[in-house]
Amino acid sequence: MAKKKKYRLKRKIKLYLYIVFILAVALIIFNRASLSNVIENVKLSETNFYNVNELYIPLDSTYTFKDYKVEIKDDVLSLNDNSIKANKVGDSTIRIIKDNNYQDINIHVVDIISNYQINNKELLKCDQYSKDDELLLEKILSNQVEFAGTKTRAGVVQAARFLSLEFKQKLNYFYENGRMTFNDYFDYVDGEGRYLHKGLYLSNDDYKDIKASNQGPIKWGCPMYEETRKLTTSNGLDCSGFVTWAIINAGYDVDDLGASDLFKLGTKKEFTNESVWNEIKVGDLVGRNGHVGILIGIKDDKYYIAEALDYDMHILEYTKKDLLNSQLKFFILMDDYYKEDGNLTTYWN
Repeated sequence: MAKKKKYRLKRKIKLYLYIVFILAVALIIFNRASLSNVIENVKLSETNFYNVNELYIPLDSTYTFKDYKVEIKDDVLSLNDNSIKANKVGDSTIRIIKDNNYQDINIHVVDIISNYQINNKELLKCDQYSKDDELLLEKILSNQVEFAGTKTRAGVVQAARFLSLEFKQKLNYFYENGRMTFNDYFDYVDGEGRYLHKGLYLSNDDYKDIKASNQGPIKWGCPMYEETRKLTTSNGLDCSGFVTWAIINAGYDVDDLGASDLFKLGTKKEFTNESVWNEIKVGDLVGRNGHVGILIGIKDDKYYIAEALDYDMHILEYTKKDLLNSQLKFFILMDDYYKEDGNLTTYWN
């Protein structure tokens, strides 16, 4: 009888220990899967460090939340200090924490855009994207600009990075058939080498926004006659068309300006002016007579300039010495135009 009681007691103890073990494991899993509301024994307060609570990022990309502590809850993302990496397509939520405040951000990892690919892209083909694809791409573009800051320097930079780095194809260089201004030099034309609208020009539905046409309306990637060079090529953007597109997609009400008029938006500084190298920021314009690009990255003494020229839209990588010896001659410092920097990053990864 005593042996049976002892046996039952042992079974109860084993069962009890088993339950405690299961509960402990469940608690660990729960804690790892959840985002903490308490740090250093202080209850966190919800706030908004960023304008939006969601962000679209490309698969395999890395995003750094400078000066924030970051928590993640699943394997869609991985974490290295305050940098998240997009491991697979899917949705996740991160928590960023600073000064006992936090914000939760829904992260959408997508593969319809690329991981900030510098050049080596194929030209956009006619009808390459469906209307649904365009709507998603425009949603991503709008979200990224708003996250960076609408009507800020960072917003302009993000729009330029989206089209030159994240958009999977490169646009053709199309020398304008005209501009959306009434003057004696250019035909009044919209969407032919220049597309001064928010969003992308990838479907026939975009034609309803076109105000005046010459050889079009023809969406990006589709063949159209280019009057200046007397040839048929695929529609895209020219140099100032790309820069004005980036500015308007960041929320600014800019006119359809050519390169020389864009130069008047800021302060012109020659490369030979030694002080300029300490003054420039990403988002400043870069130019020479008749041509303009935009500085979209600075890293490891390299300067990355996005431009539409010659055959396509592309990124140029320069050292300071390269720039001094290049055909480009000056920066246009844009602080007075942009007013605010927004959530500016000097590099995209």
